[in-house]
Amino acid sequence: MGNLLMTGAISGLCIGLLLMGCARAAAPSYATHGAWSVACDNTLSCDARGFDEDSNTGAEVVFARAAGPAARGTVTLYAPLARTAVRVDDRMLVLPDAAWVYAGDGASLTTDRPAAVAAFIDALRHGAALHVGADAGPVPLDGMVAALSGIDDRQGRAGGRTALVQHGPRRTSAVPAAPVPPRPARRAYGDAFPGGAAPPDGAGTQDAGALHPRAALRPARRQDAAFPEKRCLWAG
Repeated sequence: MGNLLMTGAISGLCIGLLLMGCARAAAPSYATHGAWSVACDNTLSCDARGFDEDSNTGAEVVFARAAGPAARGTVTLYAPLARTAVRVDDRMLVLPDAAWVYAGDGASLTTDRPAAVAAFIDALRHGAALHVGADAGPVPLDGMVAALSGIDDRQGRAGGRTALVQHGPRRTSAVPAAPVPPRPARRAYGDAFPGGAAPPDGAGTQDAGALHPRAALRPARRQDAAFPEKRCLWAG
Protein backbone atom coordinates (compact mmCIF):
# COMPACT_ATOMS: atom_id res chain seq x y z
CA MET A 1 0.00 0.00 0.00
CA GLY A 2 2.82 2.39 0.91
CA ASN A 3 4.52 1.76 -2.43
CA LEU A 4 1.27 2.44 -4.27
CA LEU A 5 0.77 5.71 -2.44
CA MET A 6 4.34 6.76 -3.15
CA THR A 7 3.96 5.87 -6.84
CA GLY A 8 0.73 7.83 -7.05
CA ALA A 9 2.31 10.85 -5.39
CA ILE A 10 5.26 10.79 -7.75
CA SER A 11 2.98 10.41 -10.76
CA GLY A 12 0.86 13.32 -9.60
CA LEU A 13 3.94 15.46 -9.11
CA CYS A 14 5.21 14.67 -12.59
CA ILE A 15 1.85 15.48 -14.15
CA GLY A 16 1.71 18.73 -12.21
CA LEU A 17 5.16 19.76 -13.38
CA LEU A 18 4.25 18.85 -16.94
CA LEU A 19 1.12 20.98 -16.79
CA MET A 20 3.09 23.87 -15.32
CA GLY A 21 5.52 23.63 -18.22
CA CYS A 22 2.70 23.64 -20.74
CA ALA A 23 1.14 26.70 -19.11
CA ARG A 24 4.36 28.59 -19.66
CA ALA A 25 3.95 28.39 -23.43
CA ALA A 26 1.68 30.87 -25.17
CA ALA A 27 -0.88 30.05 -27.83
CA PRO A 28 0.26 31.08 -31.33
CA SER A 29 -2.02 33.63 -32.98
CA TYR A 30 -2.70 35.28 -36.32
CA ALA A 31 -4.96 38.22 -37.17
CA THR A 32 -5.57 40.63 -40.03
CA HIS A 33 -6.26 44.35 -39.78
CA GLY A 34 -7.03 46.04 -43.07
CA ALA A 35 -4.00 45.63 -45.33
CA TRP A 36 -1.87 44.32 -42.45
CA SER A 37 -1.46 41.03 -40.63
CA VAL A 38 0.11 40.17 -37.28
CA ALA A 39 1.35 36.80 -36.02
CA CYS A 40 2.86 35.63 -32.74
CA ASP A 41 4.45 32.25 -32.07
CA ASN A 42 4.35 30.30 -28.81
CA THR A 43 7.23 32.30 -27.33
CA LEU A 44 5.29 35.50 -28.16
CA SER A 45 7.81 36.55 -30.76
CA CYS A 46 5.59 38.59 -33.05
CA ASP A 47 5.72 40.30 -36.40
CA ALA A 48 3.36 42.65 -38.19
CA ARG A 49 3.62 43.09 -41.91
CA GLY A 50 2.01 45.04 -44.68
CA PHE A 51 2.40 44.94 -48.46
CA ASP A 52 0.43 45.68 -51.58
CA GLU A 53 -1.36 42.47 -52.57
CA ASP A 54 -2.26 43.89 -55.98
CA SER A 55 1.30 44.56 -57.08
CA ASN A 56 4.12 42.19 -58.07
CA THR A 57 6.67 44.93 -57.51
CA GLY A 58 5.36 46.35 -54.26
CA ALA A 59 7.40 46.96 -51.16
CA GLU A 60 6.89 45.13 -47.88
CA VAL A 61 7.20 46.51 -44.35
CA VAL A 62 7.83 44.16 -41.42
CA PHE A 63 7.87 45.07 -37.74
CA ALA A 64 9.33 42.27 -35.60
CA ARG A 65 9.77 41.92 -31.87
CA ALA A 66 10.55 39.17 -29.39
CA ALA A 67 8.80 39.07 -26.02
CA GLY A 68 10.34 40.26 -22.77
CA PRO A 69 11.20 43.65 -21.28
CA ALA A 70 14.61 43.99 -22.94
CA ALA A 71 13.59 42.96 -26.46
CA ARG A 72 14.00 45.64 -29.11
CA GLY A 73 11.61 46.10 -31.98
CA THR A 74 12.94 46.11 -35.54
CA VAL A 75 11.46 47.46 -38.73
CA THR A 76 12.56 46.39 -42.20
CA LEU A 77 11.62 47.74 -45.63
CA TYR A 78 11.87 45.11 -48.37
CA ALA A 79 12.28 46.46 -51.90
CA PRO A 80 15.10 47.91 -53.98
CA LEU A 81 15.03 51.48 -52.69
CA ALA A 82 16.95 54.64 -52.02
CA ARG A 83 16.70 56.50 -48.73
CA THR A 84 15.78 59.69 -50.59
CA ALA A 85 12.82 58.01 -52.35
CA VAL A 86 10.87 57.02 -49.24
CA ARG A 87 7.74 59.04 -48.52
CA VAL A 88 4.45 58.84 -46.70
CA ASP A 89 1.74 60.07 -49.04
CA ASP A 90 3.27 63.31 -50.34
CA ARG A 91 5.72 63.83 -47.47
CA MET A 92 9.36 62.80 -47.79
CA LEU A 93 10.56 60.55 -44.99
CA VAL A 94 14.11 60.89 -43.68
CA LEU A 95 15.84 57.61 -42.77
CA PRO A 96 19.15 58.60 -41.12
CA ASP A 97 22.27 56.72 -42.22
CA ALA A 98 23.34 56.28 -38.60
CA ALA A 99 20.19 54.31 -37.74
CA TRP A 100 19.10 52.53 -40.93
CA VAL A 101 21.29 49.83 -42.48
CA TYR A 102 21.13 48.30 -45.96
CA ALA A 103 21.21 44.53 -46.31
CA GLY A 104 24.08 43.06 -48.27
CA ASP A 105 21.96 42.63 -51.39
CA GLY A 106 20.68 46.20 -51.23
CA ALA A 107 17.09 44.96 -51.30
CA SER A 108 16.19 45.90 -47.75
CA LEU A 109 16.73 48.61 -45.20
CA THR A 110 16.40 47.94 -41.47
CA THR A 111 16.78 49.45 -38.01
CA ASP A 112 16.46 48.31 -34.43
CA ARG A 113 17.23 51.68 -32.86
CA PRO A 114 14.33 52.46 -30.50
CA ALA A 115 14.25 56.15 -31.43
CA ALA A 116 14.32 55.37 -35.15
CA VAL A 117 11.57 52.75 -34.86
CA ALA A 118 9.41 55.16 -32.85
CA ALA A 119 9.95 57.98 -35.34
CA PHE A 120 9.09 55.69 -38.24
CA ILE A 121 5.84 54.58 -36.59
CA ASP A 122 4.90 58.18 -35.79
CA ALA A 123 5.52 59.18 -39.41
CA LEU A 124 3.36 56.36 -40.78
CA ARG A 125 0.49 56.08 -38.30
CA HIS A 126 -1.63 58.88 -39.78
CA GLY A 127 -0.72 58.24 -43.42
CA ALA A 128 -2.52 56.39 -46.19
CA ALA A 129 0.40 54.72 -47.99
CA LEU A 130 4.17 54.30 -47.84
CA HIS A 131 6.03 54.81 -51.13
CA VAL A 132 9.61 53.65 -51.65
CA GLY A 133 10.20 54.64 -55.27
CA ALA A 134 8.69 54.73 -58.74
CA ASP A 135 9.49 51.05 -59.42
CA ALA A 136 7.62 49.62 -56.42
CA GLY A 137 3.96 49.66 -55.50
CA PRO A 138 2.96 51.44 -52.27
CA VAL A 139 2.34 49.74 -48.93
CA PRO A 140 -1.16 50.58 -47.65
CA LEU A 141 -1.07 51.78 -44.05
CA ASP A 142 -4.67 50.91 -43.24
CA GLY A 143 -4.47 48.53 -40.26
CA MET A 144 -0.84 49.16 -39.30
CA VAL A 145 -1.62 50.75 -35.94
CA ALA A 146 -4.08 47.97 -35.07
CA ALA A 147 -1.50 45.31 -35.98
CA LEU A 148 1.19 46.94 -33.84
CA SER A 149 -1.31 47.34 -31.03
CA GLY A 150 -1.87 43.59 -31.26
CA ILE A 151 1.84 43.03 -30.58
CA ASP A 152 1.69 45.37 -27.58
CA ASP A 153 -1.32 43.49 -26.19
CA ARG A 154 0.10 40.00 -26.66
CA GLN A 155 3.48 40.87 -25.16
CA GLY A 156 2.03 42.76 -22.18
CA ARG A 157 3.47 46.12 -23.26
CA ALA A 158 0.20 48.09 -23.57
CA GLY A 159 0.23 51.17 -21.35
CA GLY A 160 4.00 50.97 -20.86
CA ARG A 161 7.20 52.66 -21.93
CA THR A 162 8.24 49.88 -24.31
CA ALA A 163 4.96 49.78 -26.27
CA LEU A 164 5.08 50.32 -30.02
CA VAL A 165 1.85 52.33 -30.13
CA GLN A 166 0.00 51.93 -26.82
CA HIS A 167 2.35 54.13 -24.83
CA GLY A 168 1.87 54.73 -21.10
CA PRO A 169 3.68 55.20 -17.79
CA ARG A 170 4.15 51.53 -16.84
CA ARG A 171 7.78 50.64 -16.21
CA THR A 172 9.80 48.39 -18.46
CA SER A 173 10.16 45.91 -15.60
CA ALA A 174 6.38 45.36 -15.70
CA VAL A 175 6.63 43.66 -19.10
CA PRO A 176 6.34 39.86 -18.67
CA ALA A 177 9.26 37.64 -19.52
CA ALA A 178 9.09 35.67 -22.74
CA PRO A 179 7.23 32.34 -22.36
CA VAL A 180 9.36 29.22 -22.49
CA PRO A 181 7.81 26.48 -24.63
CA PRO A 182 7.94 22.93 -23.23
CA ARG A 183 10.51 20.77 -24.95
CA PRO A 184 9.71 17.24 -26.07
CA ALA A 185 11.11 14.51 -23.84
CA ARG A 186 14.63 13.58 -24.89
CA ARG A 187 13.57 10.00 -25.50
CA ALA A 188 11.49 11.21 -28.46
CA TYR A 189 14.79 11.75 -30.29
CA GLY A 190 17.07 9.56 -28.19
CA ASP A 191 17.36 6.60 -30.55
CA ALA A 192 17.93 8.68 -33.64
CA PHE A 193 20.10 11.29 -31.93
CA PRO A 194 22.35 9.57 -29.35
CA GLY A 195 23.68 11.57 -26.47
CA GLY A 196 20.78 14.00 -26.44
CA ALA A 197 21.87 15.74 -29.63
CA ALA A 198 19.45 18.37 -30.91
CA PRO A 199 16.95 17.27 -33.56
CA PRO A 200 17.51 18.62 -37.07
CA ASP A 201 16.37 22.16 -37.79
CA GLY A 202 12.63 22.20 -38.32
CA ALA A 203 11.83 18.94 -36.53
CA GLY A 204 8.70 19.59 -34.49
CA THR A 205 9.24 23.34 -34.74
CA GLN A 206 7.63 26.39 -36.28
CA ASP A 207 8.41 30.07 -36.66
CA ALA A 208 6.34 33.24 -36.52
CA GLY A 209 6.70 33.98 -40.21
CA ALA A 210 5.01 30.71 -41.15
CA LEU A 211 1.90 31.83 -39.27
CA HIS A 212 1.09 34.38 -41.98
CA PRO A 213 -1.19 32.70 -44.55
CA ARG A 214 -1.30 35.94 -46.54
CA ALA A 215 2.46 35.79 -47.03
CA ALA A 216 1.80 33.42 -49.93
CA LEU A 217 0.13 36.31 -51.75
CA ARG A 218 3.31 38.36 -51.99
CA PRO A 219 5.87 37.96 -54.79
CA ALA A 220 8.06 34.88 -54.50
CA ARG A 221 11.22 36.99 -54.69
CA ARG A 222 10.68 38.22 -51.15
CA GLN A 223 12.21 36.22 -48.35
CA ASP A 224 10.31 35.33 -45.20
CA ALA A 225 11.22 38.40 -43.20
CA ALA A 226 10.05 37.49 -39.74
CA PHE A 227 12.54 35.66 -37.52
CA PRO A 228 14.29 33.72 -40.31
CA GLU A 229 16.73 32.14 -37.85
CA LYS A 230 14.57 31.95 -34.71
CA ARG A 231 12.54 28.78 -34.37
CA CYS A 232 10.59 27.58 -31.38
CA LEU A 233 9.06 24.32 -30.26
CA TRP A 234 5.31 23.92 -30.34
CA ALA A 235 3.52 23.10 -27.11
CA GLY A 236 1.80 20.14 -28.69
